[in-house]
Amino acid sequence: MHFYFTRNFKPTVKNNINKILLFTLVVFMCGCHSSKPTVKTEELAIPKNQIIFLIFSIENKDSVNTVKLTDKIISIGKLKTISQQTTSINPGDLKCIFLDKNGQILSEITIPNPLKNQLEYFDENGKGGRKEVILKENTFHIRTQLQNEMFSIKIEENTAANKWKELAEFRL
Repeated sequence: MHFYFTRNFKPTVKNNINKILLFTLVVFMCGCHSSKPTVKTEELAIPKNQIIFLIFSIENKDSVNTVKLTDKIISIGKLKTISQQTTSINPGDLKCIFLDKNGQILSEITIPNPLKNQLEYFDENGKGGRKEVILKENTFHIRTQLQNEMFSIKIEENTAANKWKELAEFRL
């Protein structure tokens, strides 16, 4: 039966056009197939308006400070922009540097030495005063707006020679 069909088949312009259209459709469908899975870039990006809270512990052992990242919390929100007051940098103060994948600085935050606490007190005569207490260990936190480019945070300490010494670096 197949032989009979092809033997009696007469090519016409209409049959040729149909064949060309069918061939074009098949080629188009095969050619448009992507071997890579389609992923929306929005799914990979960090949603806007997220705040990251980083909680650290610092310990002074044998005059050497060590910092550990104890917790990382990401929540929805937007920080109000508050102008930072320029204060003097003292030995023991920490600089927290946010870096991208290439090690480029995105932002910096300087915080006072978390091992120095100022206590206010009143003596038996009612006279007030302040006393500085040096702690062996303490916790501190950093809160900032999360950016897509943020890859790691580096913690540096200001030394007595007024130079910055790296204490630790953590991947976010």
